[in-house]
Amino acid sequence: MWADPLTCATIPSSGLPADRRVSAYCFAPPCVTSPQLSKLCSSLVVSFVFGQDLVARLSLGSVRDLVRCAWWLSYGTNDPSESCASIMTRIASFQSGGGTREEREDISQQFIALRKTLEANMHMADLFPTGRVLLALRKGDLPSDYQAETHVEDLQVFEVNDVEVVFGQITFARDMLSCHLPHHYDHILHEFL
Repeated sequence: MWADPLTCATIPSSGLPADRRVSAYCFAPPCVTSPQLSKLCSSLVVSFVFGQDLVARLSLGSVRDLVRCAWWLSYGTNDPSESCASIMTRIASFQSGGGTREEREDISQQFIALRKTLEANMHMADLFPTGRVLLALRKGDLPSDYQAETHVEDLQVFEVNDVEVVFGQITFARDMLSCHLPHHYDHILHEFL
């Protein structure tokens, strides 16, 4: 390490001039640190994440979680009604509005149970964005509870207090890949500043 995370000054063994103040700013950071190291580096590193950026939530552990999820959906059960093809058929039926109200409610409960089962087995995410993490969200990305306030600006920036809670799981969203593109970060920073 080139600097002491407590003093934010370079150390002699770094090969750089000693006692120079150092800080780092990361945009669209990958998951590279443990929660403890992330907190330790909070005075040294500021990370900025936009929306549902996949890279800020994707670590080796979350990839292992996805592999386990795919395996479970493919081979985890001998019940034909729980096969991946059967689940996809029910999803298509549910999304197209097919079936009676009771059938749709039953399918909805099955999806909730499936999601809880999958989430119960997805706890390998162990790396997170580094340092003090700022998360920029558009009004449409917020839960509906927060959208009712009309005085809220379109873009809000939040400081993340617990990276494990916010970045512990991949958030599947339609813009999870496009949020990582550099021009989005450039636009958001210009809009915010």
